[in-house]
Amino acid sequence: ALLAALDAKVTEVQTKTIPGLDISAQLMATWTESRGLIREFVLADTAAEKQQVAEAIVANREAIRRLLKNYEAAITTAEDQKNHTLFRDLFSQFTTAADPIIAAGRLSGANEPALNQNAAAKRDLEPIAVRIQTVAKAMIDFNKAEADDSTRKIVTIVRAAELGLIVCFGIALVLAILCGTLLFRAVTVPLGKLLGIVDHMRRGDFS
Repeated sequence: ALLAALDAKVTEVQTKTIPGLDISAQLMATWTESRGLIREFVLADTAAEKQQVAEAIVANREAIRRLLKNYEAAITTAEDQKNHTLFRDLFSQFTTAADPIIAAGRLSGANEPALNQNAAAKRDLEPIAVRIQTVAKAMIDFNKAEADDSTRKIVTIVRAAELGLIVCFGIALVLAILCGTLLFRAVTVPLGKLLGIVDHMRRGDFS
């Protein structure tokens, strides 16, 4: 039973905990890059630069959506599901709010529109961005806690198995000593009687 529990816990760590922690860390990094790309787009001076950054934003969005999809397989609890859903919904709100800013920025690279875009980004995007950052951190913290809890459980199971082995070894040792004693007596008692009979016969006592 202990070995089965250990195998189940190790499998859970390999298929859920480690992938969840890895993907949540990637989400945080990719999301941080997303915020940086928006700032870079707003501050870009030329239409060519804005186009280049806009393409990077599209690729970044696809990366985040892909990570969110992959994360679904690692979800184990209602809390984890809630964080995932909240991140996905907030990210959808962020992209919806960012699209008009990006569209307006593509029309002009002049400084005044850039300043207007920056103000709009701070007004419309920053509150959502802060919430996404908080949720991303919560996802990482959750998976770290899950990893720590799984490690503690595995250690507990291993220690219980070690204790079980020690107890089994002790019982086996006691049984071995008992069986050895019984076997010794089973051999030596009849042998002693036989030796006594032989001794009597050697002395010519056949009574």
